[in-house]
This record gives sequence, structure tokens and C-alpha cells, in this order.
Amino acid sequence: MQPAGAQQHVPAPGDHQARDEHDPQGQQKALPADLNDRRGAYLIDVKTGEITMSGKLTLKDKDVIIADDIIATGGTMATAIKLSKDSGAKKVYAVATHALMLEQAKYRMLKAGADEIIGTDSIDNEMAKVSLAKTITDYLKFD
Repeated sequence: MQPAGAQQHVPAPGDHQARDEHDPQGQQKALPADLNDRRGAYLIDVKTGEITMSGKLTLKDKDVIIADDIIATGGTMATAIKLSKDSGAKKVYAVATHALMLEQAKYRMLKAGADEIIGTDSIDNEMAKVSLAKTITDYLKFD
């Protein structure tokens, strides 16, 4: 169990240089990864759940799609959207299989700069723009 206020370092995809170290009392400290154009890291405060993302992204005038399996409150997605916009992204699309959209998630992501939020019809709400029906029926077909 980590002490209150500890942060967990989670390497971003492709971040092979990320590392964790311990202070003399044995408490975990998160150290940022060595960053280059396409690498970054995020930190999760295990007490508050706050997520901090950092990195240098080369996104000037590019359209970006940020995909996740679930959008609950939109906090993680909003942070990634803001980082993308701050890195020069022209448009940012937030995409999720299950867009729960709890606790003002839509507002949070739009405020961060999302141009569009897209979910599937696994959750019936205004974000449900992609149907899973064909995928499910194709899976259930027998030979």
C-alpha cells in the first residue's frame, strides 16, 4: 500500500525510458521519463486520483483522435485533449466504446478543446454515434 499523497508513475505507450525510484524512507516517488517528440508520461495521485500528463508532442496543424475504452467523468480525456491542443493540434476527437458521460464530462472535454465526442450505442446518449449492432450480430452468426 502506498502512503497518502503518493503518486504512481505510469509510462505512456512507447515510453521505454520511464522509471520509478524510491526515497530513503522507501516511499515511491514518480520521476518523469526522458521525453522526446513522441513520448511522455502521466502521473496519478493515488490519494486524489488527479492525473498529470506531460510531454512534448509534435501536433501542429494535425487532427488527433484520442481513443479510450470508457469515458466516465472525462477527466483523463480532458487532460489529454488539452495537452494535444496546447501542442498545436488543429482538431481533437475524443472517442470511446462506452461513453458514460458522468459528472459534466461533456462540458469538461469541450472546455478542454474537444472538437467532437464520439461513443458507441452501448450507452444510449447524445454521444452514441456508432452502432455496435453489426459487430455483435456478425459475432453471433453460426456457420
